[in-house]
Amino acid sequence: MPKTFTPPVLLLAAHILFSSFVFLEADQNFTLLITVQPWFPQVGGEVLLIPEESKEKVDTCSWFRWDTAEKNQILVYQPPPVKDVQYKASYTGRESVNTDCSLQIRNISISDITYYVMQRNTTKESEVGQIFLVVIEKQSDKKKRTSVSGGAVAGIFVACIVGAVFLVGLISYTVTQGNKNSQ
Repeated sequence: MPKTFTPPVLLLAAHILFSSFVFLEADQNFTLLITVQPWFPQVGGEVLLIPEESKEKVDTCSWFRWDTAEKNQILVYQPPPVKDVQYKASYTGRESVNTDCSLQIRNISISDITYYVMQRNTTKESEVGQIFLVVIEKQSDKKKRTSVSGGAVAGIFVACIVGAVFLVGLISYTVTQGNKNSQ
């Protein structure tokens, strides 16, 4: 039976292929590690994008979709004591930011599959990190594969044998009748 590939698997393969060319933001120097919890979130669930901890005092954290263009900016966060969040053009209402600058996305969908970029400004430097988010589609009850029971397999096998015997008998009868008519 040939294997079929689901859209998330194809997107992951495309991401791996695309990453090998590394022309996206080629001038960016990604120095910030970002992890995803859970690694493969499901549609309708939540995901947390967690940047590595900063050694310096953080002034601002900015989150983007795809790249650091202004139109792709989700939000800008200033940690305590200021504790201010400014929502930007790419904000959907499902994103929130935590005090550690991690980005939480609720009710995720297939359309959330993309690169997420975080730019963090500290008292000494600016750091940028990027991660590709893969979202797995839930398998609904309608789409779940059903297996055939052993009894059904046995029934199919017996029916095939009976059918084959019938065909052999029919062909033999036709051939013998044809031979009798030609004599």
